[in-house]
Amino acid sequence: MQSPSKPIIRPTKSLARPVEARRQHSQKSQFWESIALLTVSVLVSGVAMVSLYKMISLQFSQQSKLREIRSEVNRVEARVNRLQ
Repeated sequence: MQSPSKPIIRPTKSLARPVEARRQHSQKSQFWESIALLTVSVLVSGVAMVSLYKMISLQFSQQSKLREIRSEVNRVEARVNRLQ
């Protein structure tokens, strides 16, 4: 005599289909999440590159102005030394 136990349930095609549908949904979600992360990364990289470009051009401009000021200071110093 067999002891009463739970019957063994084997997955049928009808049960396997929802699992596959969930897997496909999960893969689609991961795909779109990856696309979103990639898009954000590209945007952040673009902003960083534009910012670097602006900072470098500003630095060159400031260096040019500083050279002009130093040359003017040297001219004024020379003039003051002649007047003393």
